[in-house]
Amino acid sequence: MFRRVLSVLAAALLSMTTIAAVARAEINDAALLAARPAKLLSEYGLFSDYANQMPAEGVVPYALITPLFTDYAHKFRFVYVPKGEHATYDAKEVMNFPVGSVLVKTFAYPADFRAPEKDIRIIETRLLIRQEKGWNAWAYVYDEELKDAVLKVAGKTLPVEWTDEAGNARSTNYVVPNKNQCKGCHTYNKEFSPIGPKARNLNMDYKYPAVRKPACALVARWRA
Repeated sequence: MFRRVLSVLAAALLSMTTIAAVARAEINDAALLAARPAKLLSEYGLFSDYANQMPAEGVVPYALITPLFTDYAHKFRFVYVPKGEHATYDAKEVMNFPVGSVLVKTFAYPADFRAPEKDIRIIETRLLIRQEKGWNAWAYVYDEELKDAVLKVAGKTLPVEWTDEAGNARSTNYVVPNKNQCKGCHTYNKEFSPIGPKARNLNMDYKYPAVRKPACALVARWRA
């Protein structure tokens, strides 16, 4: 029953070397474990290209069967597990990730949802970092050039416009959550915890490309 779950996890967490032409960037494990969050997303080394959401070596994309809705935003999900470590199976709740692991989620809006791979406005990347004392969450908002993203502990509201699948003009005030708002959604048994990567939410086939491609080029597959 869980063969496909284990296959997905093995591909996502243990088989990074099978993906050719891996982007180069050095992950800063010390920064991930630090008590204070980095001021810039680049300090963690999780991406080699922010505009195309190209993850660094060891950071692997994944998708969920039942994703949460967030004001029509498209999302790119990635996971990082420290070298030599692995996540373990849990029958009911989120996989047990080792200290130093990171769940990465980027929120973005194509200018026209009928062409989701073009003119993508990347808004923010949220990190869930598994530290010694438990999980911690931080939100980083991108600059206009998409060269880096800045920590926003207090959150931020950004106006967003797009054209939907029917050709209608749409808009919203996109809310980057503050620290307390993150806790409001991610608390389980009085502890801060991820929501998405449960076995039942990963139990599907995920076809990794033979050649490394930017996340934005595969938005139709990873958009949920």
